Amino acid sequence: MSRPADAAAPDPAAVTPAQARQVLDLLRDDARRAELEQTLSVIAEATEQQAAPPAAAPAAPEAPVALEKDGLIAQAFTQAGKWVDSALGELRLTGATLWSLRSAGAWWQYYLGTPEARTATFQGLGTILLILAVALGVEAGIGRLLRRPRAMLLAYAERRYIPDTVPPSAPDPDTETPAEPDQHLRIVRRLPAALAHAILALVPLAGFLVVATILMRLFGAPAAGFYPFILPLIGAYLAMRLTMTALRLLTSPSGACLRLSRLGDESARYLDTWLRRVVAVGAFGVAATEIAYLLGAGDDARNALSKLVGLAVHAMLIVMVVQRRRQVSRWIRGQEHEGLRAVLANVWAPTAIAVIAGLWVVWALGTASGLSQLLHYVWRTALVMLAATVLSMILLGALDRAFYSDAPAAGGGQPGRRPYQTLAQRVVMILVFVATAIALLEVWGVHALDWFEAGTVGRRLVSATATIAVACVLALVAWEAANLSINRRMERWTRAGDLARATRLRTLVPILRTTLFIVIALIVLFTALNELGINIAPLLAGASIIGVAIGFGSQKLVQDFITGIFLLMENAMQVGDSVTLAGVSGTVEYLSIRTVRLRAGDGALHVVPFSAVGTVSNSNRGIGNASVRVSVSADSDLDEVIAAIRNVGEEMRNDPDLGPLMLADLDLWGVDQVDGASVTLAGQIRTLDRGKAAVQRGFNQRLYRRFKQLGIQFANPQASFVRRLDGDGRQAAAPQPSAGGGSEA
Repeated sequence: MSRPADAAAPDPAAVTPAQARQVLDLLRDDARRAELEQTLSVIAEATEQQAAPPAAAPAAPEAPVALEKDGLIAQAFTQAGKWVDSALGELRLTGATLWSLRSAGAWWQYYLGTPEARTATFQGLGTILLILAVALGVEAGIGRLLRRPRAMLLAYAERRYIPDTVPPSAPDPDTETPAEPDQHLRIVRRLPAALAHAILALVPLAGFLVVATILMRLFGAPAAGFYPFILPLIGAYLAMRLTMTALRLLTSPSGACLRLSRLGDESARYLDTWLRRVVAVGAFGVAATEIAYLLGAGDDARNALSKLVGLAVHAMLIVMVVQRRRQVSRWIRGQEHEGLRAVLANVWAPTAIAVIAGLWVVWALGTASGLSQLLHYVWRTALVMLAATVLSMILLGALDRAFYSDAPAAGGGQPGRRPYQTLAQRVVMILVFVATAIALLEVWGVHALDWFEAGTVGRRLVSATATIAVACVLALVAWEAANLSINRRMERWTRAGDLARATRLRTLVPILRTTLFIVIALIVLFTALNELGINIAPLLAGASIIGVAIGFGSQKLVQDFITGIFLLMENAMQVGDSVTLAGVSGTVEYLSIRTVRLRAGDGALHVVPFSAVGTVSNSNRGIGNASVRVSVSADSDLDEVIAAIRNVGEEMRNDPDLGPLMLADLDLWGVDQVDGASVTLAGQIRTLDRGKAAVQRGFNQRLYRRFKQLGIQFANPQASFVRRLDGDGRQAAAPQPSAGGGSEA
């Protein structure tokens, strides 16, 4: 079996097999073929110029309408004319191809017209079928031997599989499950089992290739006549199997545990079935086109068959769009019934059909090459997209592993989602998208890497972007390190019971964070401006001048800030303290970098700037003294009074409520004042600052009850004396009590 030079009329010139093989190798090499075409084009143009008469210049027809050269209308008409010419050319080519079918009888006569030709043809066909059958049988046998390892691998993957949680509100659980905080991490956990399953699927294919190669050698390849015809078939089968193995990493029908995507089972089976059909039609269509060319079909017939195969592939894609339009529309729309997503859900199917059909039309009218080159680009594009998908899943899974936690996120966010996780995911997706775009441009022949050579704008842009990105990362690291240090210090002090220092630091945290943020933001801003080529020296000078002017114009404000910082650093007051400052007293409600807010006893709120604070009287600094000052009548028994007071102090010391508030026993100093009507005793009780008022009130209450029980009279500062005469004319004075006295605090 070999391709005739012309099935209808054989070429009388003798061509040796070596010359035919040399020409065939030249035509199969893209670079050498392109060089030959260029050489022949130059020779043809030179020949035409020499043959053309010098004075035979055709008269230029008068243009009815003058159009501006290179104008928009002129370009539109030119492009439309090219499209019309291309369409007419394709119609003529199709007609010529159909007309050439009349030579099928000659082709039949060449291969099957004589007993020798039929014997050679059937012998070659039988050899091809035998090699393919034996190779496929060996592949099936190896597949059966690997059935148990595949089952064990599937069981292992199912044990490690964590199913996605589908809420009842999901619009279509079969199509795609909703996003979860650790969705990428779950997919990455499937990667080892999925890759192992893909490798096990390729082992039988390797057996097929080895057996086919050995058999072809045994039957005389590559010198045998069947060899050029079996190569396209083997290549198509290998391309189909390799493509489907790669695609099944995303659409594995064996189970979700081996699927590196969030597709449902039904959608995965559908895509696997139809993609297998599309790949098979494309691969074996190309093989059939090459075999037809080897059997004697001309270049025009080869081109027409390629476009028919392309039409079949695009038609199958359109069928897939039509069949899955509702499911994809529900997935695009989600929970929104209005807005951009709803519009895209309504128009995606017609748009996709128009794009698919338009691509085939543009390709069919714009290229004269076969389908193999198109499928070559499609295969490389699919390989790049698959690699980008797997890489993005690995990177996003690593981010999920680094950020995810079972504890709920701060601020009431999604459980497990941590700060900067969304930002990191977006940065990774942008980097993967840029890398994928560059790889695709390289695959399509646009040398995108040349844009980033030394001295180019692309290299400068990448350098500036990298520097700005590094500055932003360092800024985030510094910011988070400072926040982590502050939070750990507050937690350590809180656990140690040092609430005063923890409260002071908590008060200073907003000031420290604001200052740190401003410094970091200015550094990053100036770094970015410098990398973008903007001279920052005038900005720094202008900022300095503005800073000096603001400093002179707001001296009082600056004094508020500076005084406030030192008062807070010296722990002069805290939120909740009872203080007296700037002539007002109250409880501290809020401390800022410039003012303090005091809530007075009558409920009034005093806002005092720190510049007005000269002295701070703080009643909450660990120790509070409850003063003891008791005045009794002058005729009272002092020993009994002192014993009663000490007894009250001991009783309070043993009280479960007041005892913990007292730092020491009652300290009675003795008689502090004596006059003709009263005796005053003084002392104090050392208490905690928060227990001063409670201890003072408790002492007064208990002392009153004890004196009432013992009949001890408090001194009455408002006592009056009445003069009366008894029967013998003597004078007597008797005190008349009016209001009872009490202890003073």
